[in-house]
Amino acid sequence: MLYNKLSLQEKEKKLITLMNSVFMDARFKDEINSIIAALSLTRSAIERAFLDYNIDVFNHDNSIYKETTIRAVLHLHNLIAGSWHISRQEAVCQLINLAQPRSAIDLGFGVPSRYVFELLKDKNFQLTMCDYQHSAITFAEVLLHIWNPNWRSNIKLICKNIEEVQQCVSDYDLYISLHSIEHVTNPTQCMLDYIKFTANNARFLLEIPIGPITPEHNIEWATVLEAQKWINELGLKIIHERFTKVNPYIDLFAEPHEYNYGGYLLLCEKRL
Repeated sequence: MLYNKLSLQEKEKKLITLMNSVFMDARFKDEINSIIAALSLTRSAIERAFLDYNIDVFNHDNSIYKETTIRAVLHLHNLIAGSWHISRQEAVCQLINLAQPRSAIDLGFGVPSRYVFELLKDKNFQLTMCDYQHSAITFAEVLLHIWNPNWRSNIKLICKNIEEVQQCVSDYDLYISLHSIEHVTNPTQCMLDYIKFTANNARFLLEIPIGPITPEHNIEWATVLEAQKWINELGLKIIHERFTKVNPYIDLFAEPHEYNYGGYLLLCEKRL
């Protein structure tokens, strides 16, 4: 795919425009202002973090997620019109609707996304959201309260490392990992352990990155075929799948990848 490479100045200017598109959007303005106030953040700090996170994905590792400001950046990503993050959230909602679970755990959730907002309307659904960084828990508490002050009736937040598999396994219908398994020390062994210790009827909703590896990740899938081979070798059967690709006009973080980047979503069950 041909694209015009932006200068650093051009890229920064466009990123600020994208960020401001969320800040100024009437649908999100009050929500963002409430988050800033509740977490004692500043707009300028979020802007700096947004630029740092998006300018060069090869320039930071997983330690960046310690900061609450980065959680605000991830939430902004989920709201930018026309972005890859919008299309992948839509695909996640579609697959969860197909799976029809009554309980689930989101492993390494990062920030609450659209499917969580939708599930808050269902009083009978029980969701556990797990992340090892306190910044994720703190941000989630604030955002969930804005979405629904009674969120604790069907959502539980736990701060655990998802590599501590047996502490995360319960009688959940669905185990969700959306762009998180590649961040753990040994992704393959971690997934094998989840498959081993979960019930035979448990399903897995996985989203894995397709494209060049970055310092945040410990495994690489260059193509969908490579990802399918990995899933098959784990002992999982793909029931439904979706592929979402970055938008080169919006998702500037993927410029170092030459926009050869996307997310492969798979709803899987165990092969018994």
